[in-house]
Parts: sequence; structure tokens; C-alpha cells
Amino acid sequence: MFLITLKETPERGAFSVTNEKGNKILYLFQQSDDALRFSMQLEENGYPKTEIVECEDRKIIYTCELTNTKYAIIKPEDLVVPPVFEK
Repeated sequence: MFLITLKETPERGAFSVTNEKGNKILYLFQQSDDALRFSMQLEENGYPKTEIVECEDRKIIYTCELTNTKYAIIKPEDLVVPPVFEK
């Protein structure tokens, strides 16, 4: 799995989106190319520079479940659109 972090401050955690209920959802990409494309779209929308981090599937899902973090596994056939950046 691949996730997106802020390049300058990766310790702040991974990029997540907020759904219509106000919950933060961590995107876990199955393919690095999809994560890279999403990352590039974020930057084009005004987000700070990002980087892609590879994580072992079982470990990241276990960590999400342990910390009660909501997540979505983005498959190659899924279409996800980056949110608009609000300063």
C-alpha cells in the first residue's frame, strides 16, 4: 500500500480527506502510480509538496484499526478526486 505525506513534515502524519459526515478518511493506494497521480493533483490544487510512502499492507491496516482511523483502499479502477485546498 502507498500513502501520501507532506514532504517537509512527514511526522505530522498521512494525508486524509474529510467525508460528508466530517470523518477523516486515510487513502491507502494499491498502486504507487495512482498515489503519485493523486499527489500531483493535490500539488496542482495548491497543497504543499507531498511524497509517497510505501507501507506493508497488514501493518498499516492493523494500525488504522488499532487507532480507530477510518481508511479507504484505493484500487486501480477507482476514481478519486482531490479536494480543493482551503488556506
